[in-house]
Amino acid sequence: AVAYGQKGGNQNVAILEKLVQIRHRLARLLGYSNYSDFAIEPRMPMTSRKVLEFLEEMSEQLSDLANRELTVLKELKMKEEGDAQFGMEDLLYYMKRGEQHKVDLDIGEIKRYFPVKLVISGMLKMFQDLFALRFEEIKDVEVWHDTVRLFSVWDASSSDLLGYFFLDIFSREGKYDHTCVVALQNGCMCSNGSRKVPVAVLLSQCPKEFDGNSALLRFPEVVRIFHEFSHVVHHISNRATFSRFSSLRLEGDFAEIPSLLLENWCYESISLKMMSGFYQVMKTST
Repeated sequence: AVAYGQKGGNQNVAILEKLVQIRHRLARLLGYSNYSDFAIEPRMPMTSRKVLEFLEEMSEQLSDLANRELTVLKELKMKEEGDAQFGMEDLLYYMKRGEQHKVDLDIGEIKRYFPVKLVISGMLKMFQDLFALRFEEIKDVEVWHDTVRLFSVWDASSSDLLGYFFLDIFSREGKYDHTCVVALQNGCMCSNGSRKVPVAVLLSQCPKEFDGNSALLRFPEVVRIFHEFSHVVHHISNRATFSRFSSLRLEGDFAEIPSLLLENWCYESISLKMMSGFYQVMKTST
């Protein structure tokens, strides 16, 4: 980790120092006292001072807890390596070791309770119940790969069509390897008075079933898919008049808030019951 962090050495340091100087000159030419104030103005805090005040407040509230947790990690390293100095390069490794030591989790064992099909069907059911929506899969439609599924989204109370989304969640060669949402069409009012409905696609790299064996997800992958599908629902539920203000076209520091809040459903027992089941039992039942 240390060697990787020093890749490029002094040459990169010189480039970064020059970049800082150029950014500062740019900000001063535009009437700002520093580049931070220039960069943060369009965002919710509006000034770098507010950001620093927020960080200081969080630091005061979390410093005791952080120090206690760091002490535990240092003790773990001492047990494994003796009287060795604890560096930043040790942090991620011993955070993982600390979790294993604290709760004795077997990731492979937990994974067997999250078959992809059950996770997706349970997640769709949850969002329909939470937001009074109805998802209808559209069969026999032309898509870019035979594993891609298309759904229409309806308001369950008014039966209004709200939009469409594609699920392109299974891995394949040459595909983008990040779990994310792409807005294919923004919703807006048209000049003739009709509404253009939003369309989105959820991309992921879930494993596919092989020789009848269930495709399984690690729990962090379950949370990640749930988080990204929250963006899909946010996108499709938007009723903006103008495309510029539709759904995901928000300030970057606010755009993640709905999904960050909704992903916490993954830790509720009622949600886990809907999205999980022992894979061998599910295999037998299907």
